[in-house]
Amino acid sequence: MPDDSLPPWTRPSGGPARHGDKSARPIYEAIGRAVSNWEGAEVAALILFAALTTDEKDIANFSRTFSIRDRAIQLRRAASSLPFSEGNNKEVANLKVEIEALVDAYEGWSERRNDVAHGCVTPMWSPDYANPECPTVRTFSVCPSHANKKKWFAGDPIYNLNASEIRAFARAFVVLDKQFEQMAKRVRAVTAV
Repeated sequence: MPDDSLPPWTRPSGGPARHGDKSARPIYEAIGRAVSNWEGAEVAALILFAALTTDEKDIANFSRTFSIRDRAIQLRRAASSLPFSEGNNKEVANLKVEIEALVDAYEGWSERRNDVAHGCVTPMWSPDYANPECPTVRTFSVCPSHANKKKWFAGDPIYNLNASEIRAFARAFVVLDKQFEQMAKRVRAVTAV
């Protein structure tokens, strides 16, 4: 049962005993969709940043920054300098709080994006417990990158992802994209006052 106190982008639970998909195709299709959807969220992050600042140099610098951590710092800094003016104080204060939460989500989902984009599709032979005869079947899942030693435990990954989980991440990336775009519209509306 998922822990509702944790943010939705928290590392999946489970371990190497979790079953993957019986075909590799759904995994690869889900990875492709997720990575493509993440690129949309990255563009939307730039749209929000451009709404937060008018400095062309800063916008160009943001677009050349690939580190999510560095982009998050730039977004937070730009949001913190949103100007207050007569009549928009409450809305600007609300925007600053909401942008902070949105940037937290951006950083959180970036970790899941990295799990998908830098993971390895791995076949595993295991019993099919859904079948009463319990035959051994090959399943496929995405395991964390071997380069990330924190995500491997005693030679086994601390979790693996199946296609349905990766598709859920892809949907979350689209939501993040839309949230960035909606926030950019709100910022423009408030700062135009």
